[in-house]
Parts: sequence; C-alpha cells; structure tokens
Amino acid sequence: MMIQVSFTELWADTFAFGRVYSPLLLLLGWRALQTRTAWLAVPLALVTLRIMAQAEILSA
Repeated sequence: MMIQVSFTELWADTFAFGRVYSPLLLLLGWRALQTRTAWLAVPLALVTLRIMAQAEILSA
C-alpha cells in the first residue's frame, strides 16, 4: 500500500485513493464480523454513511 500511495498520479484524480483504501475498509469490516468487535466496523460505517448521504443529495 505504501508503494501505491507514494505515486503522485494517484492523488491527481479525486476518487483514485479509493482503489487503495476500499479493500482495507472491507477487510476491517470482515474482521469486525469475525471477532464481533464493533469498533473495527466504525470506519466502514462512516464511509457508508457518507456515500449514502451523497447519493441522496444527487438523486434529489
């Protein structure tokens, strides 16, 4: 991940960072389900709420 994040081309596009961090969020969510630890699911929940809020704004 450090190699991927170090490229400046990655930050040229607004949504390019998601290619790197989305799998990490999914792995954290999966780990939260396995261990039944709620605080591990917090990052995934926050991102999901943000996406839902933006989708609601765009569809209105």
